Amino acid sequence: MTPEEELDRLKLWTSAEVCHYLAMKVRRHRQEARLSQAEFAAQAGIALRTYKRFEAHGQANLDTFVAALRAMGRTRYLMLLFAATTKVAATPTLRERLLDARLSSQSRKQ
Repeated sequence: MTPEEELDRLKLWTSAEVCHYLAMKVRRHRQEARLSQAEFAAQAGIALRTYKRFEAHGQANLDTFVAALRAMGRTRYLMLLFAATTKVAATPTLRERLLDARLSSQSRKQ
């Protein structure tokens, strides 16, 4: 699945489905790092039972999720959630440009 397809699906999922998806991503990262659940939970400072519940069902509080992100070295990406957006000025349409030209022409005549 491409990142674009994942984003499209995320828009349609329930909160529970998104939580399960995030837990799956954390699990995959843990497995790629060749860490057991106990090792990862200890590294993150999370009780093993809590971590197992998160990984299996996506059920966790925000503290648990942030601790997992911290253990993965991914907290820097949290800033992207609230990145400042800059508005790009829309290019005026032909109709708007003609109207502006007409108005400025009329104001010069007066």
